[in-house]
Amino acid sequence: VLNIVRFSSFSRKIHRYSPTEAAKVYEKPLNRKTLPIFEPQHTLEILRSVYDEDTRSEEEKRQKLVEDYLEVWFLN
Repeated sequence: VLNIVRFSSFSRKIHRYSPTEAAKVYEKPLNRKTLPIFEPQHTLEILRSVYDEDTRSEEEKRQKLVEDYLEVWFLN
């Protein structure tokens, strides 16, 4: 008899549940962090100056660029 009473009480709670209930008991507040705006101009200027000062041929520069890219890619 006690089990029937417990189940009956539980059953009533289930029927009262509503997914659109105003109280959001299980939701956590979202804290967004503000990140700085990405502005690569300074880095690009440095890379351009290094590239302009390079005395190798265009083909050698391209080969070096590919080698550098692959080196970084293999590190990941």
